[in-house]
Amino acid sequence: MAEHAPVVILYGNHDDPTDIQVYGRLRAPHPITVVTEPAAVSVAGAFVVCVPFPHRRDWLARAGEGPIADQNATAGEALYAWITRALRDLGHRPTVLFGHLNVVGSRVSGDEILADHEVELTREQLDALPVEYVALSHIHLHQQVADRAWYPGSPTAQSFGEREQKGYIIATIRPEHPTTPLVDFRPTPARQLVTVDARWDGVRFEIDDTAIPAGVEVRVRLAVPEEHAGTVPTGELEARFGAEAHRVVVERKLVPLQRVRSAAIQAARTNAERLAAWWETLGAQAPGDETRQRLLGRLALLEAGATAPTTHAHQEAA
Repeated sequence: MAEHAPVVILYGNHDDPTDIQVYGRLRAPHPITVVTEPAAVSVAGAFVVCVPFPHRRDWLARAGEGPIADQNATAGEALYAWITRALRDLGHRPTVLFGHLNVVGSRVSGDEILADHEVELTREQLDALPVEYVALSHIHLHQQVADRAWYPGSPTAQSFGEREQKGYIIATIRPEHPTTPLVDFRPTPARQLVTVDARWDGVRFEIDDTAIPAGVEVRVRLAVPEEHAGTVPTGELEARFGAEAHRVVVERKLVPLQRVRSAAIQAARTNAERLAAWWETLGAQAPGDETRQRLLGRLALLEAGATAPTTHAHQEAA
């Protein structure tokens, strides 16, 4: 990237600050700036106000401890106050806000909406900032979250749940229209992640009819009844998809053995009747008459002991 333009690298929640600083020491035709603390940097005639991932403890330390229930909101207000002060001090050059953070109402893959999990800014706060463009990272789904704020999303799928088109953004700031950037989403030729559902019945696989494009990574979600857990020829699944797929991952999910309580068991009034009704549900696996009589005799002794009156001596021993 630095062969073509200046580069700004921002600390995110999956980074170690000391690990990413090495990129700032690389030699290239254009400068590479690594930002691990909130700062404003000058890049190619513009200001970039950089907000690394906002750990709640850091921004609470700036704001002072508040009620536990409102700590995210308190930290968010401190973060916004810092951004507004930084912008006020910069003057009127073209300005970009670059933040690795969450915006209230942002969606993730699968259209789930994140809320109250992290230090957040709101759409209203972003719209009120005097910036030409807000470049956001952290959320993997491409989306616009304010009038001048976009997440490009991750350039490649990070999990099998991310089925959307991946890409990046080229944003053009126009001095004649400072509040209306031109945003161009460019798809990346990233490898697809495809999920296939399958079941194993102890003899053969039942596999959903899913088209597998060449070169994809395949996750097979395999349902296995508990009683057949040790009989799965996983290699057959890997071989079946391996000819087309770049990689095959099999995730097994055990299906617990389900026994339905019979109507006779539900209608039984005594433990002996319930036991006899349960034996009838076992079919060929039910115990023989001799075993049944012995077990019923032990049951009667147990019930007699449970209902026998407790003597004074027994109470003292207890």
